[in-house]
Order: sequence, then structure tokens, then C-alpha cells
Amino acid sequence: MVAGGAVAVTMAGLPAVGQESPPSTTIIMAKMATLFDRGVGATIKIRATCNSGDQGQVGVTLSERSGRKITQGSGYQTFNCTGGIETVTVTVVVGNGGPYGGSAAPFVVGTAYGQSYMEDCSPNYFCNQTGESNHNVKLERAKKTTKK
Repeated sequence: MVAGGAVAVTMAGLPAVGQESPPSTTIIMAKMATLFDRGVGATIKIRATCNSGDQGQVGVTLSERSGRKITQGSGYQTFNCTGGIETVTVTVVVGNGGPYGGSAAPFVVGTAYGQSYMEDCSPNYFCNQTGESNHNVKLERAKKTTKK
């Protein structure tokens, strides 16, 4: 059990302590995303690892049924690989790309299906899609902060 209610995450594919080989690329998408601007989009965290010196690119598509409509949005983010676990925040905007072109309806509090992928790009810009993480994602409103 981890103190403070935190969740321990194991990154499958990371080398054991003292192992010489470079880490394999791994991606884990969070199970919760935070809505912003009344559902115009959501932010979601991705944990990823790739070879030190490379550039990582992660992309996320969220699809949610709201009544008789399907709301969809996509976003991506690049980051520098250190060989360790990186936490990357991806902003997903409604109607922004995606395999179905998105829609004009906002995201609402509920459950969406999340699809994420990662590309590992060498310093010579040779990129390979090296991982994906797909599962349901709980969409929540941002927590309100209290003023003192």
C-alpha cells in the first residue's frame, strides 16, 4: 500500500536495476481526465518512457456518447526522453481531428473511451509508433479551490 492514497504504477518493459540494455518504450494513459471551459476539452496525464536522447510524441483521442451524439476530440504533446518515466499532460480539444473528425458537442461529466499512442523519434527524426494504451476514461470537472 502506498501512503497518502497514491497509486503505484509499474512500467512494464523497464530494465531491472543494473541492466545494461536501453529501456523499451512504454505508455500508460490515466484513467481520469479533467474537463475545462465547460467541456470544450479535457486534460489527461500520460506516463511514458523512451530511449534517452530521443524525442517522444504522445497522442490521445477521447470519444464520448452524450445522448444521441458522439463527442470526440484529439490532442498530442511532444517531450524529451530521458530514459526514465516522464509524466506528460495532453490537452484534448473537442472536434480536433480524431479518426471520425470530431464533433461540435462538448464533453460532459461521465465516461469516454480513450485511445493513446506513443512515437519514439531518434535524433535523426526516424519515428516508430512504439506503444499504445486504450481504455475507458472518467471525465470529471476540475476541483474548485477555496480562497483563504
